[in-house]
Amino acid sequence: MEGPNVRKLEERDVAAAIALTDLENWGYTRADFLRLLSLSPQGCFVAESNGRVVGVLTTTAYGGLAFLGAVIVSPELRGKGVGKAMMLAALDHLRSTGVRTVRLNAYLNAIPFYSESTRSSAGPGPRRPGGAGAFDRSGSRTSTTSPDSTRAPSARTDAPCSTASRRKCRPRS
Repeated sequence: MEGPNVRKLEERDVAAAIALTDLENWGYTRADFLRLLSLSPQGCFVAESNGRVVGVLTTTAYGGLAFLGAVIVSPELRGKGVGKAMMLAALDHLRSTGVRTVRLNAYLNAIPFYSESTRSSAGPGPRRPGGAGAFDRSGSRTSTTSPDSTRAPSARTDAPCSTASRRKCRPRS
């Protein structure tokens, strides 16, 4: 396989991004990807191979802090450099915007990928037990709480640890 072409995620890629995340039963919707694109239009990426979207990686930055999300590669191409190429593009983008800390929530079986793809790793960030994004030791999701219902508690949990604004994520009244 020739190296993947990594480029910015565009609205026309959303159906392919959903198809990839559906492989892992993550439950992403069109609205989820459109929200990620609106929050970080330059920080969401796809990898293409032979004209087909084979990987997705999104970032969302809050000042000097950023989060990686929806990192997935087609199963037949895992371990072949696609994820690493997207990770390098994302980290280059984040560095260029002044981000100094990058965080993510990941399944335990994905930790080796992130360890190999980055030069340094950060310790775990603040966690709200049982909240959205919480996982048990096997790497299985422990809660199916929707992001909309956990937005305010998440903001309260990380407010003492971060100066990042969540204004963009709050529902409009």
